[in-house]
Amino acid sequence: MRSKHEKTVFAMSSVTYAVKAQSLLRANGFGCEVIRTPKDLAKGCGYSIMVIGSRENAEQLLQRAGIEIKASRAI
Repeated sequence: MRSKHEKTVFAMSSVTYAVKAQSLLRANGFGCEVIRTPKDLAKGCGYSIMVIGSRENAEQLLQRAGIEIKASRAI
C-alpha cells in the first residue's frame, strides 16, 4: 500500500505547464512545488513539479487537463 506522503517528480514540457500543474494540483488537495528537473530525469524544459500524494491520481488529473508529462519517477 502506498503512503499518502508518496513523492513523485513529474518533468514538464515547459515552465508554463509546471506552474499550471502546480496550481491545478494544489486546487485539488495535493502538496506540490515547481523544482529544477533532477539531472537523472533530464527531459523537457528543465522544470518539474514535485508532488506529495498519489502518483496515479496526480498523473490522471494532469492528463485530463491536457498537461503533458515528459517523464516521472518516485523520490
